[in-house]
Amino acid sequence: MTVNWLDAGWPIVRIRDIGRLHGGGTPSRKRPEYFQGIIPWITGQDIPETHVAEISTARDYVTEEAVQESATRVVPAGAVLVTTRVSVGKTAVAGCDICFSQDVTAILIHSPAIALPAYVAHFLRSRKEALLQKNQGSTISGITRDSLALEQIPLPPLSEQQRIVEILREAEEIRRLRVEAEDKTSQLIPAVFHALFSPGKMAPFRTAKVSTLCDLVRGSSPRPQGDPLFYGPGVPRLMVQDLTRDGWFVAAQTDSLTELGATKSRSMKAGEVVMAVSGAPGLAAILRTDCCVHDGFVGFRDLDSRLRPIFFVAWLQQQRMRSEREAVGAVFRNLATPQIREWRVPVPPLGLQERFESVVSSIRELDSSSAPILTSKLHAQLISSLSAHAFSAQLTADWRQANLDRLTIEARERDAALKEAGAALFRPHRLIAEEVEELLEVRADGIYAELNREQRYLFQQISGMAGGVPYVRYFSAQQLSDYLKEEPLHRNPQAIEAHLAVFAARGIVILVSREQQTEDTGEFVYGNTYRLPLKDYEPHQGEDREPRFGDNYRLNELGRLANRLRRNLT
Repeated sequence: MTVNWLDAGWPIVRIRDIGRLHGGGTPSRKRPEYFQGIIPWITGQDIPETHVAEISTARDYVTEEAVQESATRVVPAGAVLVTTRVSVGKTAVAGCDICFSQDVTAILIHSPAIALPAYVAHFLRSRKEALLQKNQGSTISGITRDSLALEQIPLPPLSEQQRIVEILREAEEIRRLRVEAEDKTSQLIPAVFHALFSPGKMAPFRTAKVSTLCDLVRGSSPRPQGDPLFYGPGVPRLMVQDLTRDGWFVAAQTDSLTELGATKSRSMKAGEVVMAVSGAPGLAAILRTDCCVHDGFVGFRDLDSRLRPIFFVAWLQQQRMRSEREAVGAVFRNLATPQIREWRVPVPPLGLQERFESVVSSIRELDSSSAPILTSKLHAQLISSLSAHAFSAQLTADWRQANLDRLTIEARERDAALKEAGAALFRPHRLIAEEVEELLEVRADGIYAELNREQRYLFQQISGMAGGVPYVRYFSAQQLSDYLKEEPLHRNPQAIEAHLAVFAARGIVILVSREQQTEDTGEFVYGNTYRLPLKDYEPHQGEDREPRFGDNYRLNELGRLANRLRRNLT
């Protein structure tokens, strides 16, 4: 999802502007004594895929000598850790002094006033897809530290960074609990199957070949592949990627065939059992709906009434787990149809199968009721969407309004720290810390106290059109009437002129008589134009403008001189 940082109005800097980047290394494995120390040493495998973790422990601990005699380095607690080789884009925060391999890059943030480590880690994790697109290397994928250093990051004030982190952490925790629940469910059903149908308990049961228990058919795909006559909207086609890890029930979601294409494929009915023979060989499930099946499947049609589909799928899954255990260190081969025909399936009493089916149904019902629609895959997509909104300021808009004073102070401190670090700031709007209050609300005190609602709206629009720059912008009632889009001031210069007269009398705007050329005759005449009062201006570093005292200074000075004159006269 595209992140629209421009809507946030936060300054945008590069990663290299907020901190120093350091690479890691691996102490020599030929020196086993190097790995008998107390300093945690991590690789990319120690950084979780699912969330931003705080890492304080490791699988390996190294000595001071190992650090001194290798490319690894120790970074302090608070360092941001990013995988930049192999599994690119995983992030974490160091919870203690830690060192790391060449798969990881550490970012040491210049100042605590600039950014929270957790915020930087969450932001870079949200940019995982963008980082993956920058992968380099033919054998080991990765991105260079220079490439990571050039990544841009929006920087809200610290309190808003913390608020964003809290929202994303809560979402990640919900996802973690969901994944744990799914894992427990996936372990529970095989455990129940083993309790009821362990090999010892299966021994007394009669067995039968698959070929005698069903009509075994192989899926098929129309040829040529991709022909629009065969491939297109119409009849759903089951693909291997539609299968979930726990199996059980499946529906065609990723592909479809035309009506003509369906006649050249293999169709299956809802409630029938299918099993992948390539891609994920041995993974079985029950069809939720009628569909065609890809040639990476076999289908078990007209299953013998002595077998319940749930029991049969569970038995197939057990076969797969057994084959995977036996295939350790080897490639698990695709399954051939003749091979599957010869498999011998136990046929327990129907009552026992139905008991197992009832338990499975209860487990699945309990699992689905805990989170009816949020599968782990969908939850991951929601977190991705949540991150995109978080880093475009949409999630914290209301909170920002309620915490304006604190954010304004923190923004000044952040800008000062960035300036001290020599950061090059890019501001997508004219927002700077001193202007936050002005942009978010119209003042209601002093000379603004008696303004009505329409006048407040007009002044807000004038500030947006003519303010925010260290020089004069003139405007007229006619120009404003063309600029405004809302009634009743749109194309109503007379009403605007009346409001401007009130503004000028209160000192909110300054009336200026300027020479203008008429459109019809071309002659030069003097007419009323206006400008906002100039503020004191102090040039930023690198600007060649001169400092300037604003109109408020001049007015205060005139007041001081007038008071002095009165005292002299009396």
